[in-house]
Formats: sequence, C-alpha cells, structure tokens
Amino acid sequence: MPTVEASGTITTNVTEQTLNSNILNRTFVLWLDFSALVGGDVVVVRAKRKVLSGGTIRNVASQSFSGAQDPPNQSLVPVAFPYGGDFTIQRTGGVDRSIPWSLESL
Repeated sequence: MPTVEASGTITTNVTEQTLNSNILNRTFVLWLDFSALVGGDVVVVRAKRKVLSGGTIRNVASQSFSGAQDPPNQSLVPVAFPYGGDFTIQRTGGVDRSIPWSLESL
C-alpha cells in the first residue's frame, strides 16, 4: 500500500527547484497535477539519485510535460532510492504555474 511521504503545491519558475530531498531506502512515485498547464507551458521533472552510498546525486530520469495534459494527473516511473536522491521541477517554457504534487513510497 502506498504511503504519502510528502506533498504540497509548488509554483514553477525558470530555476530547477527541489520537491523533496529527504528520500532514502524506498521506492518512490512522484505524482503531479498539471491541470494548470496551457499551450506554451513546458515543465521538466527530474529524478536524481546516488548509485553508491558515497556517490554523487545525478539525474537518472527526466520527463517533459508540454501544454494541457490529458489526463492532468501524471506520474514518473517508480524509482528506487537506496542511497538517497531527490525529485526536481523546472519551467522551461510559458509562465509560472502552481503545481500540486504528492510523493508516495511503495
């Protein structure tokens, strides 16, 4: 049964913003509500993690969402974080939008 580890609403901007950086020892799914996106809006969501316990957090997956989404609720594929990591969001086109999100562990 999934457990909500963190949730909230973030307002996108042109900088890469961390949604949650306290991710460790579980597999996580990030859900986002993109109902606010319209034509011209582009948002990039990234998953970053370490490969080894003493390693560096690096990008392992990214997905771009452009314009109105159908369905508006979208998720990234599950990512295991045995050594830590984070999810980030960045607006690369359009205007700032408020995006509700939920980080769930499996």
